[in-house]
Amino acid sequence: MVGFFGARVGIALGTAFAVGVVPFAIGVISQYPALSGSLAAYAVSTIVCVVMSLASREEPFDFALISRRTGDFTDDESADAQPAGDDDPDLEPARA
Repeated sequence: MVGFFGARVGIALGTAFAVGVVPFAIGVISQYPALSGSLAAYAVSTIVCVVMSLASREEPFDFALISRRTGDFTDDESADAQPAGDDDPDLEPARA
């Protein structure tokens, strides 16, 4: 949600969803310890990632970059040429 609507909307919707699900989930999930542990680990990981992302002073991620890298695999570019607009020097084409 954060990527599409921004941090405030994403956090608000996530909080509202979590509060809405809690009454239905607490009694059921406690019967499955492996599921409870996994969900707790995911929750802690999510909270840590959100806090670190919001506290970061770096430039926000450009989601249009994903579209440029993964959008169209049918173009007729040669295997050695970089796609237009792909300015990441760390990404080199694989060679056999």
